[in-house]
Amino acid sequence: MDLVESYSRGEVVKKAKVFTMDELTKFFREADDKNRYLLVRKLVAMMAVLGANRLGELRNMTMDSLRKRGDGKGWVVSFQHLKQRGHIETSK
Repeated sequence: MDLVESYSRGEVVKKAKVFTMDELTKFFREADDKNRYLLVRKLVAMMAVLGANRLGELRNMTMDSLRKRGDGKGWVVSFQHLKQRGHIETSK
């Protein structure tokens, strides 16, 4: 069912709540890094925003998704992109 059909049937479409960039920036700056609970949430939020990742992609990440860079100056995160809803055009 597409969006137009849902409106014609009287269904109410919910819009997801979205954090503003100011709210995220405040959280990144003010949340205590010594609190592991908040530190993990900071990482997930950064991965979602900076990596343009979907929730399913974040949920599928494991410790095996991380590997240390060859030069030892950071980490590399690998993950599989999920397909978008709707039709995906491929070039031939």
